[in-house]
Amino acid sequence: MPLTSDIGSHSFNLGLEVFRARIAANGRGDITVGGETVSIVYDATDGSFSSSGGNGGLLSELLILGFNNGPRALSERMLSMLSDSGEAQSQEGIQSKNISI
Repeated sequence: MPLTSDIGSHSFNLGLEVFRARIAANGRGDITVGGETVSIVYDATDGSFSSSGGNGGLLSELLILGFNNGPRALSERMLSMLSDSGEAQSQEGIQSKNISI
């Protein structure tokens, strides 16, 4: 399936690392996916990321996991979610989202 291979791809990992570096350099950043915006804050004293504002939903949880634990942890969590919920339904929903920072 294309989505599962995309999630485990080098470009997915690289993209997350680019987002992470940009937010760390600026101290904060907003990421919007499908109309939901999550504000991410970087704490330079301990090198951790947290979310501010928003509803603390799934997008926030996934982004914080990826930024704090790395692309592999995020990939594994997303793949687990897809296998738990039926990949075909999730693939359509995820691929239809617009992502911007």
